[in-house]
Amino acid sequence: MGSAQCSASGCVCPKGDGENAKVVEDRVGAGFVRAAALGPAYIFEDGATYTGQWKGNMRHGYGVHVEADGSKYEGEWIEDKAHGEGRLEHSDGATYDGTWRGSMKHGHGTYIHSDGSKYTGDWLNDLQSGQGTEEWSDGATYSGQYTAGRKNGTGKYAWPNGSHFRVSLWTMTYMAMVFMFGQMAVYTEANGQNNKCTAKENSNILMEGSMKAHM
Repeated sequence: MGSAQCSASGCVCPKGDGENAKVVEDRVGAGFVRAAALGPAYIFEDGATYTGQWKGNMRHGYGVHVEADGSKYEGEWIEDKAHGEGRLEHSDGATYDGTWRGSMKHGHGTYIHSDGSKYTGDWLNDLQSGQGTEEWSDGATYSGQYTAGRKNGTGKYAWPNGSHFRVSLWTMTYMAMVFMFGQMAVYTEANGQNNKCTAKENSNILMEGSMKAHM
C-alpha cells in the first residue's frame, strides 16, 4: 500500500503535521464513527490516492488509501504503515477485515476470497497462523491449527451431509496433503460410522473425493 512515495513533481504533498487533513473520530468497539470529512485526496506518483490524517509526510491516524487498480484500504495507520484496525478491498472483490501490523495482516481477522470462500482466525506477519476456520461455497469447513499459512497441527474437516474428518497431526506441502507418519486420523461418515487409519498406511487418504477441491 503506497509503495510509491509522494514527491513535489508527481503529487500534492501534505504540509506540516496534518494541517491539510482533519478528522474528528470516536472509537466505538473495533470501528470508528467519523464526524467530519477526511479532507482532500493526495495523489502519489503511481496514481494511488490517500485521504486522511498525516504526521508530517507520513500517513498516520485514520485514512483511506486507494491504489490505481481500485483496491482500497480504510483504517488505522502508524508512520506510513497500515497498523491497527482496517479493511482491505482487493480489485478482484476479495476483502480482509481485521488487525494489521506494519502493513501486514497480524492478529485476528477475516479474509473473504472473490469466490466467496473465507478464512476467519489468527494471523502472523501476513500468514494464517494459530487457530482458524475456513469455509467453502459448497458448505464444507475446516477448523484447526495453522502455521506459516498452512494447516499444521490438529484439525477437523466437515461436510454438509454430516461427514467429517479429524486428524491429530498433519502438514501440507506443495498443495498435497501429507500425514505425519504414525499419526492417527478418523473419518466419520454421515451415518456415524468411524473409519480409523494411520498415516503410514494411508498417506494419501485426503486426496480422495471432495477433499481435493479444498487443498
